Amino acid sequence: MLCILFFFGQLLKARRVKVCLEQPNRDGDREIFILTNLSSEVIDALLIAQLDRKRWKLETLFQVLTENFCCQINTLGTPISRFIYLLYRFSRR
Repeated sequence: MLCILFFFGQLLKARRVKVCLEQPNRDGDREIFILTNLSSEVIDALLIAQLDRKRWKLETLFQVLTENFCCQINTLGTPISRFIYLLYRFSRR
């Protein structure tokens, strides 16, 4: 177990799991590290790696769906939305 200083000023006990990849990922890494607060008595490293792999498959699926169906919400943070908002505000004066 590692002890990491949490940003709220509390110490958080965490465990680092090293996963060796068969093929390098898109960044060229051959190993990744997963931090978890679950001890080795609760869950073994292999199951943590398998669950993390499934989670990333879901994340990738949602990213593909978002991009293909254009379901990203345009908030006021996007340049075109800010421009339209400014036009609306100035037209009301």
